[in-house]
Amino acid sequence: MVKCVKVELVSGRITSPLLTMTNRIKVGLSRKEFNQKLFGQNIPPKIDEYKNIRIETTLTGIWITFSFNNDKLSVISIDTDYQVDKK
Repeated sequence: MVKCVKVELVSGRITSPLLTMTNRIKVGLSRKEFNQKLFGQNIPPKIDEYKNIRIETTLTGIWITFSFNNDKLSVISIDTDYQVDKK
């Protein structure tokens, strides 16, 4: 049985494909899979030219940066506007 745990992050750097986000995005996805999961049918033109894609949710103060290497999602970086010592 798989136990699901909800975790609230202040900041983080995800490099393991073992962690899957609620929108089914995880490290190791191809750029095509990532675009389909994040944008559905509304994929922005020329999005494949960018090495990093940042999503900003100003309502909740969260920034998520998706970094690609060789057309694979290699790192997911999460940052928030919480004022703590983030290292």
